[in-house]
Amino acid sequence: MKSGRRGFLGGALGLAVAAAWVRPGHAAQQAGVGERLHRFYIAPAVHEFKRSADAMSQALKQMCQDPSSWQAQRLETDFRALVAAWSRIAFLRFGPLVQDNRFERVLFWPDPRGVMLRQIRPLLQGTQDLQDLRTHSVAVQGLPALEYVLFGEPALLAEGANAGHEAPCAYAQAVAANLAQVADALWQAWQPTGAYAKDFAFPDERNEVYRNEHEVLAEAIKALSTGLRFEADVKLRTALGAQQDKARPKGLPFWRSGMALFAIAEAAQGLAGFHEAAKFEPEPDWLARGLNQELRQSAEILQSHQGQVLRMAEDADLYRELTLVVLKLDNARRMVDEDLAAALGVGMGFNALDGD
Repeated sequence: MKSGRRGFLGGALGLAVAAAWVRPGHAAQQAGVGERLHRFYIAPAVHEFKRSADAMSQALKQMCQDPSSWQAQRLETDFRALVAAWSRIAFLRFGPLVQDNRFERVLFWPDPRGVMLRQIRPLLQGTQDLQDLRTHSVAVQGLPALEYVLFGEPALLAEGANAGHEAPCAYAQAVAANLAQVADALWQAWQPTGAYAKDFAFPDERNEVYRNEHEVLAEAIKALSTGLRFEADVKLRTALGAQQDKARPKGLPFWRSGMALFAIAEAAQGLAGFHEAAKFEPEPDWLARGLNQELRQSAEILQSHQGQVLRMAEDADLYRELTLVVLKLDNARRMVDEDLAAALGVGMGFNALDGD
């Protein structure tokens, strides 16, 4: 079992005690879709993101202050768990995740103009103040920036907190602390007693956002559709290019750490878990099985290539299998947009990627 997966399950089980979390079953079917999604997927997943972000921040703080305690393997494991936890909630691009630019503060990507690389250098050299990273561009606040420092330049994982690395270490600490702050804000909103969680889980005409069950259904379907489009079109299809010799694996997030396919696999698993937790009614059994199969099989294909060098332009088998994943995710999105939305009486409008 991968370390990221262990972390996710551990966080979910820890939350079970606090939130009376149980596996979906008879009680889940009696609850509304918002309550099911919150109890059985969103709250545990957001809690795991907070736990992982806190662990990353605490580890960097300890190791940068005491270079003799440097543990590269622990940092890599913590970063992997953080990428996994983020990938499982990134498709929840509504409410708390889009407020205060939180999505971009965690994942400033795509970045075709190399904004992060231009803006990160003064921070790595210690020539800009790090007291409040939120005053800086979102391009230097999140996971891509942290990955660059750990795996790119100065590659702290390989070099350690040696003399001369004080500024990069301080910057890595600031980024990790920023991620922990974002994760905490998300948890405050989505924890069982959070205002947004109550609004989503128990729609009512007196609520500020969700006034009825149909509005919650529409949000859930839109999140699934947008998440599938982001993984298939914005990530994989763009990296694969129009043909094999045009493939650009460095166009994927987390390529420096070798976690690009791992992140997409975790996203597919997250989308599957979200769909399963919803127990949409009335969703035909064939549709539920088919959608779950496309997502789980996509994750399995991606997992089988984790850790290998992404030579898409030279490796015909890899290119073919990643193309198959795109087709499976495309098919899953068609099932959501055309079949599931129709079965639930939900009209598909604009989503978070329109206009990008």
